[in-house]
Amino acid sequence: FALKGNWRDYIPYVFCLLLSFADEKMKKTKGIKHEVIFENLSCLAARNYIGGDVVRFGAPRKDLPSSFREALSKLCEKVGEWSHSKTAKTLHAQDDGLDLVAWKWFPDHRMGKLILFGHCASGHNWQDKINELQPSDFCSKWLGGDKSPIVKTFFIPHLLSRDVWDNRAISAKLFFDRCRIAHSVKSDEFCAYTNNESLQWCEKVLPRLKA
Repeated sequence: FALKGNWRDYIPYVFCLLLSFADEKMKKTKGIKHEVIFENLSCLAARNYIGGDVVRFGAPRKDLPSSFREALSKLCEKVGEWSHSKTAKTLHAQDDGLDLVAWKWFPDHRMGKLILFGHCASGHNWQDKINELQPSDFCSKWLGGDKSPIVKTFFIPHLLSRDVWDNRAISAKLFFDRCRIAHSVKSDEFCAYTNNESLQWCEKVLPRLKA
C-alpha cells in the first residue's frame, strides 16, 4: 500500500492498519506488547465516544491491582456500582474476557448510569472471540448481578464488508472497527496515553511490510 502525507498524523488508523495486515511474526517487537497498546487505544475510543471515564481491566494490569479479586474490588469502587464479594473463589481468572470498562456519571454520582464492558481482539481470529465476553454472565459471576444498564462493546483493528458487519454486529453489539476507533481518537492523544509506544511500534513494523 502507498502512504500519502505524514502518517504520524494518523497513528490510531495506521496502528490498526498494521495490526490488520501484518502477520504475528511481523507484529512482535521487543519490549512492546501490541495487544496492550490496542486495548489502550480501545479505552480512548470508548471514553471519547461516551464522554466519560474508562479503566483498562485486561491482564497484565497497570491501573488496577494484578490480583483478579483486588482488581474487581477496585473496579467497584471506581465505577460506583456492584458489591464484589471478597470471599468469592476466583480460581485462576485473569480478566475473564473483560478488557475495559467505560462509564458516564450523572452529576449526582448515584447508581444508574451508562456502562460499557469492552472486549478487544487485535488478531485475525477475532471472530472466534466475539462471544467470549457476556456482561450479564460476568456480573452474575463476580459482581452480584448487574444494576445499571451495561452495553457489550467489541473492538477490532480491521475493516469489514457490509455483509460481514451486519452479521457479526448482532454478537458484537456496540461494534468499533478501524474507522470508528480512528475517528474517536486523535494521534497526539494516543501517543501520550501509550507513552509513545504506539508510535515506536509503528515505526518498527511499517518497514517490515514495505520490504
